[in-house]
Amino acid sequence: MATISRDRQSAAITIPADYLEDARSALAVEVHEDSDRLRAEQADVASGKRPNEDLARSDLASAMSTLRKDVRLLDELLDVSGDANVTAGSDTLAEMLEATVRVLSGRLAEEMRYGPLNMGAVRELADRLRWAADETNRIWPALGPTEATS
Repeated sequence: MATISRDRQSAAITIPADYLEDARSALAVEVHEDSDRLRAEQADVASGKRPNEDLARSDLASAMSTLRKDVRLLDELLDVSGDANVTAGSDTLAEMLEATVRVLSGRLAEEMRYGPLNMGAVRELADRLRWAADETNRIWPALGPTEATS
């Protein structure tokens, strides 16, 4: 089980070694999406499309900051082979975990496309999904309950 501590600004999480590739894959997706956002913000600033230049520059700085944080986290995880103890902004970790849920959901959907189903693989992906969802909710409780509701 991963451990998390958090304060108002940062969080610490232990990513189990078996889940590192999931986190790396999720961060690679995040970096790609962050880069797209940065390109779009830069294009808006350069074209003068946005009437409020200060707001446009603020959005550009925000996009750069998000990209920088995700790249830093990915870099931290690249050479890790055991459990990874990571401290980062709680927003950065929550977004990485949400991206992990999306990556794993795609893998689960692909696994379930054809029969007969490999139930071992389905259970493994479901366990990883549950871990990422639970850890996200521990960092950001407002995103939903940690226990299933009926």
